[in-house]
Amino acid sequence: MRTLILANGDPPPIELLLQLIEENELFIATDGGANTARNFGVIPDIICGDFDSIEMEAARNAFPASEFVPTPDQYMADLEKAILLSAERGASSITILGASGGRIDHQLANHALLLKYARNGASISIREEFSEVWGVENAIEIESEIGDTISLIAMETVSGVSISGVEWPLNGVELHIGTLGVSNVANSAIVKASVKNGRLLVCRLRQNL
Repeated sequence: MRTLILANGDPPPIELLLQLIEENELFIATDGGANTARNFGVIPDIICGDFDSIEMEAARNAFPASEFVPTPDQYMADLEKAILLSAERGASSITILGASGGRIDHQLANHALLLKYARNGASISIREEFSEVWGVENAIEIESEIGDTISLIAMETVSGVSISGVEWPLNGVELHIGTLGVSNVANSAIVKASVKNGRLLVCRLRQNL
């Protein structure tokens, strides 16, 4: 099951939000993301969080058909709670909107969640208007346009890293923290990246900004 999560960061373009609601079977909003959903006139299937960013009664009035899942744990951010809820509901892929903007520590933590919850056979990503970042444990195939920027970012030393469908392919290399895998260029409609030991962030930046 494909799941869309709307978090409490900068609102995405409405066109992108509507497109992804259509493409995903389950639409979850964190409590702060529910404010964005209300402003855009869209209805989440589930609203979860500690409800410190939206008042519960107001949310129930705004979204009478939505399921509410209170998650009051203050040792975990609402986005992480939504990821865990998605997994509990059987998500095979998770796309996150509204995870950028605001505090830099929140943005870094949100991208760290991609690595924490990357699993073989599943997909988790943060999507913005012109970019998408995935956490990859084993392998991924990315639909790209020729000329897109593709970057591999290691947060620790990882081995057996390969990438094809790009100008500068790699085959089974060791990738360290740094810039070695940054700013490759897609030369194929499908880019394949894999890692044997460890987890990577893989970023696609569209050429037509």
